[in-house]
Amino acid sequence: TRCLSDWSSDVCSSDLLQSYEKGEYQEAIKYFERALNLDQKFSRLWFLIGMTFLSQSNHEKAIEALNEYLKRVPDDYLSLIYLAEAYEKNNLLNEAFRTYNQAIDRDDSRPEGFIGLGRVALNSGDYEAAITYLRIAESLTAIGDGNIAYTLYLLGYSYYKEQKFDKALSYFLRVYGNYQDDQYLNYYLGICYLYNQNLKMAATYFSRAEELGMTIPQEVKDLLEKPGVLKEEDDDA
Repeated sequence: TRCLSDWSSDVCSSDLLQSYEKGEYQEAIKYFERALNLDQKFSRLWFLIGMTFLSQSNHEKAIEALNEYLKRVPDDYLSLIYLAEAYEKNNLLNEAFRTYNQAIDRDDSRPEGFIGLGRVALNSGDYEAAITYLRIAESLTAIGDGNIAYTLYLLGYSYYKEQKFDKALSYFLRVYGNYQDDQYLNYYLGICYLYNQNLKMAATYFSRAEELGMTIPQEVKDLLEKPGVLKEEDDDA
């Protein structure tokens, strides 16, 4: 196979791609830097550098490299998604929001941009907006697509944060087979069942969460003994 470009075999040896594909990112970066010394305008190289830094959780460097790539290939949908994720992971939510929207402007038939906007809204505490974006992502995800479980989990969590526990429960149960070893999901399910006055199921999921390493707050455990308190709180509201 041809290497990244028509560079000399010294730089374009298979070592570069092999290092990247094996996850040997420090080695890959070394080869990338040598390649850049030959041609800084080679667009694909900037993308690979950005993805390498993203894999290392070096989000600032990833942002720099992906922006360089997008200067050269501004309409690349997935690169905009990766750049938005890098902003998001660097807690630059405004930039992430703007970049996810740029990706959606390029292609609004794919779910990734809307999933990203849903996460940004969740992290910003705007749970209604999160639900709106994630419902769009759900509608755009093909039936049978393995990635749908993640979207449904986020939807369940959005409804959970909105304290719409029946809705949250329905989504959480749909993805339980994918995330049954997630201590947080088991805890959320326990809370949902607690609010539904189903103490047996609440206790079951709290127990599972504890098996997976979570410490259930004592005040939550106490509610298993007097669940009527939750109903009284809802009535007062």
